Amino acid sequence: MDLIDSPHVYLTDRFFKAMAYAADAHKEQVRKSTNIAYISHPFGVAALVLEDLQRYPESAISDIHRRIGGEIHPKQVKRALEDLIGRGAVRFEGNKR
Repeated sequence: MDLIDSPHVYLTDRFFKAMAYAADAHKEQVRKSTNIAYISHPFGVAALVLEDLQRYPESAISDIHRRIGGEIHPKQVKRALEDLIGRGAVRFEGNKR
């Protein structure tokens, strides 16, 4: 079965509203010592975590970090995942975090 046909991570309306709210709230901010929009980083982290959970739905935080940790700090992985779950932006199946 294709991953598209059986998602294990579901984005909710709340997730999209939170993205829009955050983008608006931070639209004038840039990352330190750059001209890159601040909002690109948390959205990038969320995207990496969501993509990883889609591919490996039974993942624990340590599993996710092992795969994408070269790109982001482990605490950012944990915070991003807990934030997405806590806001109700995504729900997951299984009992590993």
